[in-house]
Amino acid sequence: MSKRLRIPVNGFCFFFHQDGCPYCAKLLNENWSLRPLVEKTQENFEVIAINIWGDQEVTDLRGTETTEKRFSESLKVMYTPTLIFLDEAGRQALRINGYYPPHKFEAALDYVAGHLERKQPYRDYLASVQPQAVSGNLHREVGFLPLPLDLRAKARESNKPLLVLMEQKACSACDELHGKIMRIPAVRKTLDAFDIALVDVWSGETLTTPGGVQRTVSEWTKALGIQYVPSMLFFDPAGKEVFRAEAFLKTFHTHAAMETRHSICAQHALFRSDGKRCFLAGVLKTFTPMQRWIMYPLAPILVNLISNDMCNPGRRRWKHRASLSI
Repeated sequence: MSKRLRIPVNGFCFFFHQDGCPYCAKLLNENWSLRPLVEKTQENFEVIAINIWGDQEVTDLRGTETTEKRFSESLKVMYTPTLIFLDEAGRQALRINGYYPPHKFEAALDYVAGHLERKQPYRDYLASVQPQAVSGNLHREVGFLPLPLDLRAKARESNKPLLVLMEQKACSACDELHGKIMRIPAVRKTLDAFDIALVDVWSGETLTTPGGVQRTVSEWTKALGIQYVPSMLFFDPAGKEVFRAEAFLKTFHTHAAMETRHSICAQHALFRSDGKRCFLAGVLKTFTPMQRWIMYPLAPILVNLISNDMCNPGRRRWKHRASLSI
């Protein structure tokens, strides 16, 4: 099937790649696993992947039929990855030869999406915004579960709920989570109530899952459907996932997510013992999903204002996925 290239409303991004290209994999696995970069790309561009050695037929912007290989040659693509951004009129707005790390790549997306190529060269724009590089480190802290990870409750010798942090080395949001948010005293106090495991989503190491299955990290994260970093996954002592927050959140919402999981009273108070929604759940139902998520940590306070007859905590566990995935 031929690829017919037509300029969409917001413009094109040609992604030139080849098999076995480590920096193409780095672009896909690191840059495009970060939610801000995924959103900015999807909102502003239609991305077309072109294999520089491919024989698939392509109809270029002039209507000429060619192949991926000849199309790449016509644009003098010599490196992979190469990204060529076109505006709505089909004019080249920016060309990136080679791999850009996330902070510099995000600046490039902002530059093209804002049509700033009409005002100043990219070099001048980059100098003016001075994007900050990521640390490139995993933030494995004292007190985190040791390697190799065994996430079973009996192996942890603890009755605490389990918090699994899904992260990667090139992640500015991970840097901020550990360097700022998790340094706040109130957040640290909440974290003390958890066993915490840090997982590198691209690691080939083997671990034992909360359910007692031995898998490689990459197999487990794929099975869990992890799309973005950082992601926070909360498991009960039985090894069942009960809550997750995906992608970067501001301090208040990060702390709220932790408090929500820790507050067993808040979870159980949303249901009667017979499984029917209680009065409090009916009130929360009037809020938007995000408002309900923010309000859940306040549920124990609200429950105290409601008689036990109206809202009797039952054994059914409340499960809520605070997913921000797209």
